[in-house]
Amino acid sequence: MKIKIGVFIVSCILMAACGGATGGLTGSSAPAVGDSVVFKTSAIVYGEGKVEKVEGGKYEIRSGSNIAKADAADVYALPKAGSKTEIKPGDIVVAFQRETYWSAGEVKAVNGDVIEVEPVSGSKINAAPDKVVKISSTAVADIKGEFAKKGFERERLKSP
Repeated sequence: MKIKIGVFIVSCILMAACGGATGGLTGSSAPAVGDSVVFKTSAIVYGEGKVEKVEGGKYEIRSGSNIAKADAADVYALPKAGSKTEIKPGDIVVAFQRETYWSAGEVKAVNGDVIEVEPVSGSKINAAPDKVVKISSTAVADIKGEFAKKGFERERLKSP
């Protein structure tokens, strides 16, 4: 009986030390009021702002002079300056583009502290590791769908 209790206590300690089931994609807990975040505004465009309110799985986020509303599943903690995440070519991510705009795209290369991302728009973004966010599998599926649409449109434009 003592061994079972000991195993249970050790398991609880290890789970708590690893973040348990509350860790987000960036390895931290859910963003809270006052946190800087990246949030989904459309299938391929994300915004940056500060959380003003969290209620019932919904976030109110100030982005510039606007208040945006987003589901908790579409809100990601902004990486800390100088932080690095495990990102590799082929990953679908969101990368800082300009001002408060972040674009969804595919990682094409990782060269030291520069991550090359090809947004769905077809341009190129070179971003620091702390300006790239891994996103949920649902968001990845949406973005892959947008890539498929763009590929179809490009092929259609090539046809006479």
